[in-house]
Amino acid sequence: MGAISKKPGVAVSSGLAMGLFMFALDMTGPSTVWEGNQEVLTNKMYGNLPKTHVESEALSNLKEKYPKFQNL
Repeated sequence: MGAISKKPGVAVSSGLAMGLFMFALDMTGPSTVWEGNQEVLTNKMYGNLPKTHVESEALSNLKEKYPKFQNL
């Protein structure tokens, strides 16, 4: 964005500001969500999902009725 102005001072300062911002983001850690306990966060995100997908009866009836859309 600073290069659009075609002024060296603006380009350098915007580059430094962007680098400082990216450094600050990198130093916050690998997770974008703050949680004191990473296991609790993982359980919140993935713990309630079933191990395998179970298709509902209504969906299987629709797939039988419309076989053209069976693989969607």
